[in-house]
Amino acid sequence: MYRVADACGAKEITLSGKTPAPPNPQISVTSLGHHRRVKTRVFERNDEAAKALREEGYALIAVEITDDATCYADFKYPDKVCLVMGNEVNGVYGSVLAECEAAVFIPMTGKGRSINVHVAAAVVAFHVLFAQPGQAQT
Repeated sequence: MYRVADACGAKEITLSGKTPAPPNPQISVTSLGHHRRVKTRVFERNDEAAKALREEGYALIAVEITDDATCYADFKYPDKVCLVMGNEVNGVYGSVLAECEAAVFIPMTGKGRSINVHVAAAVVAFHVLFAQPGQAQT
């Protein structure tokens, strides 16, 4: 995820709950050093992270398969957006989804229902970055 964040110029990665955070050795191995270029903020609780980001003016947009989600390519993203990613097994928790302004999904044409979290983050983040000129913050 750090490699994706660095590649698309994200200002920070906000981690919460049980998500591993630096200096976890797995992060330094998988990020190939990109974790040193992207600011990390850690919250113990998911709701604390959501509240802090909303207070800073971010629109929380979940990348998740829900009944009312919009295709990521059709969604009009706000200028100051935080893409909310879930975990590989359970996705975005319901309590976190309730804090989000909207949800977007990536259409699947194969047999699988979803793709890896970091791949989904890359697809949507680069869409926000390049398909919507003027997006200052991702």
